[in-house]
Amino acid sequence: MLGLDGRMGDNEAMSTPMRVAAAIVVNDAGRVLIGRRRPGLRSAGCWEFPGGKLEAGEAPPDAIVRELREELSIEVKPGEELCRSIAVDENIELICVWATLVSAAPLRSTDHDIFLWESPESLPLSGWCAPDLEAVALLRRGATSPTTYT
Repeated sequence: MLGLDGRMGDNEAMSTPMRVAAAIVVNDAGRVLIGRRRPGLRSAGCWEFPGGKLEAGEAPPDAIVRELREELSIEVKPGEELCRSIAVDENIELICVWATLVSAAPLRSTDHDIFLWESPESLPLSGWCAPDLEAVALLRRGATSPTTYT
């Protein structure tokens, strides 16, 4: 918020966005994993790609492997970055990285009440967490993984 002099106050300056890595997990059928945030969490009821906060000094691919192991009990092989977006209202920088599922499909989630495998062109048009919108648009327009991870 600007003060009467038109300048931002010291304690109101924009902080560095929280860095979050999300995985565009692709299964053998070419579908991507999406989850709906469970009640009681920030952005409850919104769809998102699974992932989580980067720890200090952690690279996005490493965060994806760790977060998906913790939240979904699955193993993935991360690939190249799809996109980065900043959700100003939420002060989040989201880094979306392609990943291939290399374990059994998830059976539970610590952060989601529902998770689904969807074809990229059939991803829902609404109900997404703001940071994920750019990745959704790219996937619906036909973005594909630049490499095959085997």
